[in-house]
Amino acid sequence: MFEKPASSEQTLTATTRTPRRRRVLSAATALSLSVPTALLLAGPAEAAVISSATYTGGGALVGGTYYAQSGKTLTLSATTTGDTRCITAGNGFSTSRGVQHAWTVTSLSAAKGTPDGPQSQTVLAGDDFNTDNKSGAVTGCKTKTTNKTVTYVLDDTAPALTGAPKGGSKAWYNDDVVIEWTATDAGSGLFASPEDSVIDGEGRGLSARRTVQDEVGNSTTAPYEGVNIDRHAPVTTATAPTSTDWNNVDQTILLTGRDPLSGVASTEYRINGGAWTRGNEVAFREDGVHTLTFRSTDHAGNVEADQKATVKIDKTRPTINHSQSPSANGNGWNKGPVTVTFDCADLGGSGIASCGVGSTAVNPVTVERDGKQQIVRGVAVDRAGNDVEDAASVSIDTVEPTITTTGVPQGWVNEDVTISFTYTDDLSGIASNDAATTTFGEGANQGITVSATDAAGNSRSETVTGVNVDKTAPSTTSDAPEGWQNGPVTVNLTAKDQAGLSGVASTEYSTDGGATWTTGAQVEFTADGRYALSFRSTDRAGNVEQAESVTVLIDTTAPAVTADEPTAQPTGTNGWYTSPVASTFTATDDGSGLVDAGQASFTASTGTAEGEGVTAASGAVSDVAGNTNPGVQSKAFKIDLTAPSAPTFSGIAAKEYTAASLPAQSSVGCTATDAVSGLAGCTVTGYGTSVGTHTLTATATDRAGRESTSTLTYTVAQDTWKLTGFLAPIGEANSFVRAPAESAPVAGSSTVWNTAKGGSTIPLKFKANHNGTDSTSTGDVKSFGSVKLPSCTGTTTDAVEELATAGSSSLRYDAAAGHFIQNWKTPTVTGDTCYRVTVTTQDGSSIHTFVRLRK
Repeated sequence: MFEKPASSEQTLTATTRTPRRRRVLSAATALSLSVPTALLLAGPAEAAVISSATYTGGGALVGGTYYAQSGKTLTLSATTTGDTRCITAGNGFSTSRGVQHAWTVTSLSAAKGTPDGPQSQTVLAGDDFNTDNKSGAVTGCKTKTTNKTVTYVLDDTAPALTGAPKGGSKAWYNDDVVIEWTATDAGSGLFASPEDSVIDGEGRGLSARRTVQDEVGNSTTAPYEGVNIDRHAPVTTATAPTSTDWNNVDQTILLTGRDPLSGVASTEYRINGGAWTRGNEVAFREDGVHTLTFRSTDHAGNVEADQKATVKIDKTRPTINHSQSPSANGNGWNKGPVTVTFDCADLGGSGIASCGVGSTAVNPVTVERDGKQQIVRGVAVDRAGNDVEDAASVSIDTVEPTITTTGVPQGWVNEDVTISFTYTDDLSGIASNDAATTTFGEGANQGITVSATDAAGNSRSETVTGVNVDKTAPSTTSDAPEGWQNGPVTVNLTAKDQAGLSGVASTEYSTDGGATWTTGAQVEFTADGRYALSFRSTDRAGNVEQAESVTVLIDTTAPAVTADEPTAQPTGTNGWYTSPVASTFTATDDGSGLVDAGQASFTASTGTAEGEGVTAASGAVSDVAGNTNPGVQSKAFKIDLTAPSAPTFSGIAAKEYTAASLPAQSSVGCTATDAVSGLAGCTVTGYGTSVGTHTLTATATDRAGRESTSTLTYTVAQDTWKLTGFLAPIGEANSFVRAPAESAPVAGSSTVWNTAKGGSTIPLKFKANHNGTDSTSTGDVKSFGSVKLPSCTGTTTDAVEELATAGSSSLRYDAAAGHFIQNWKTPTVTGDTCYRVTVTTQDGSSIHTFVRLRK
């Protein structure tokens, strides 16, 4: 509405309204324009032209397209040029007294019932407007000079909305149900996606409801119905067994499940923790204490907590056994009171209710009377009513057997004695007895104890003593010397009877072949000759010894000895013998004879004696009687038994030479000595100059022709290497030097480990001699390496006292120190770790040491 201003400036107010929706361009806005009155009253200067026109309220701008509902007030913003005082848009208009270029005008959208889709409005601009003559109200633009068409999309259709349970639809649920909503809108689009709904509670036909709207405010409300929730598990009951204690017949248990909402879907059970089985009827036919576990599940998936019932069945008869104390012997008899104890057991599981003899189940029972196969009956009854019987048989005999003895002799006899025994028992009978007869051989005061035992184990013994038997004659010995004697001989006779027997009564001897016997125990012989002596003794039991004989020999004259020629001519040169000389001797004896029959003609050697004038001694010669001739000497001989001393080489040594340093053959010689026959000469053979090993032989010869030799080995080398062990801080004692063909050393219990911290640098110092000259070239070193060992064998350690500062492994020659230095940058370790470290020269020779690195 336009009103005449009260001052020279006028204010034009336009008010617009838009829905309270996202993407609406502006809220209620008041646009005020201050225009000088003169301008409002001035006439048009130029034609009005619309530059632009867009919707700014009443709908929603979505993706560059403006959407609106039918019958809504739309706000249009426009800009114009020229002499513009009025614009129209659809059924709305806006005016100004003065020229204006920014405009806001409202109009109604399409009427209700108009189909959804694109709509358009024409925007007109004019230089004046009409007023009502009576009221003075503005009624519209007067002159419309230009127009512009603007469009929007009519959207009166609400979004589509559907719901579905999360995870799929089911007849019954046992927990909250989440409804996931799906919404679509073919017009302005959804204002916001619908959130999920949660149906809680419990019961049948539960529902959820959700509302959704599009960008211009069209809305839809939809329900999801028919949800069934059962949160409680079913309850199952079981019928009781016949007896709550033990049963001795089969049992059947019936299971009944109940659920007031979704209903019971299944009932299952398991026995003694076994597998679950579906069913409502459980049969028990086996003995034992059975634990029945059962439960039901409803159609909502609720599982009942495990229920338990116990069924006890014992259909097995108990067992009964008896024991006897004391136990019957192997013959089934006892020799005193017997206690019978019944031992009952129940394999069916119910346990023993009673165990014993009679209605009061006496247990144990003692039987005291003598008798055979006395019966004691016991009965076992279990708690389920099963019973079984056992009978014990008891035989008792308390009387000992009897023994009768005949045939015991009196005094000493000289033949075997036999005694008889008779054994009897009136009840259980004789079970065992000693021999019915026994024979005594030789012995003094002999005796025997015999026993008999009846079947019950009763025993009796009978003892016989004073039986004397001597069947052995005494024995007589003499101290007559064996062999020939060289003086008078006295012979003593000693008689003995077996210890403990009757003893010696007399001793006698004979020197004439038994024609006459003389009682006595001593005989003397004085003259040279050969004598036969017989003797015997008699004991007090009348046993006479078989006569024994000895020979007495007497000889008092020594043998005769003479010397003969040697057995061989000189074996050496210049009349010298080079081995001991044997000379022949002859010995004779007319009495007892030579001790050594070979001495009748024998040889004697000069032995180890050597030099000029050496003789052989016959040595002493003795006869059998002990008479001795001290012996005689042979003629004199020249004997050399010793070779010259081992030759000594001169002009050469046992070592390695190069071709240039090898001594000339003319300068090589030998010397030796000989202390017996004297040295005759010394020669050297085997000299050579070719590359390789040569062995010289020196031969020394004495005047007797004996020789001795020595050898010397030297080498003519072409190219040689020589290594020693590592120098400090490792040391040669902790090093191992190996030739090219030798294998690397292996760590053992005695290995000395050089120890250092992992990550440090160890200087390995060494020398390499090449062809007799210390090498200075690192090119002579072929390789360096370290091998990690699987374990650290041995406990002996030697700390590395010197470490290098180098940060990596490297090789160099230290000219000032005169040796190589191989710096080894060790790895870092997490615990004791052992290595074998090796330096190898070009010929394959190597130096090794063992290192233990610590963390």
